[in-house]
Amino acid sequence: MLPDFPMIKQKIQKMVEKDMQEEISQDPILSQIRKELLFEGNRFSIKTENGEIEESGYKGISAPYSVEREDIINKGHISFVENIRDEMIENVRGQQIRQFFDTVEKAVEKSGNVINGKGKPITFECFLEMFEKMQIDFDEEGNPHRLTFAMHPSTFAKIQDKLQEWENNAEYKKKYEEILEKKRKEYYDRESRRKLVD
Repeated sequence: MLPDFPMIKQKIQKMVEKDMQEEISQDPILSQIRKELLFEGNRFSIKTENGEIEESGYKGISAPYSVEREDIINKGHISFVENIRDEMIENVRGQQIRQFFDTVEKAVEKSGNVINGKGKPITFECFLEMFEKMQIDFDEEGNPHRLTFAMHPSTFAKIQDKLQEWENNAEYKKKYEEILEKKRKEYYDRESRRKLVD
């Protein structure tokens, strides 16, 4: 029977987890998601904006990882960490992003905020319709917090050339500013109600 080295394995596991968390936390999408550590239980609940309590179970994320015996003999413990970025981190990051978009898709469908272009090209009017359905928060100076639109690379490639044109169009800019002002008022109303309740 081969000897076991639990303390060494534990150190390697901590190194791998730390490296993986640091790398994944720099992802442009995942870095914007607030995280909360829960240390026990197999379910959790959240309170939605409209006061409903939604309960859910945890979804597992796993990534297979193997190291060749010859690499361990030749390189030692570093062989466990060497290819971690290429294999495990990308695998875990991909699963987290898929879970995130699945959750967002279900929430959007439930709230009725779906915009279906039915295969037609994305227009500025379609962008305004999306913008109109978003809840936007503002800072103390009244500037919107950073807005993020996630889209498939092929979709972005189709509208990339139009973005500059949309930004330079005075009529489009005016419509955008009108919606932004409406969103600013909605935000102040929300904040006033929240402060009264607190």
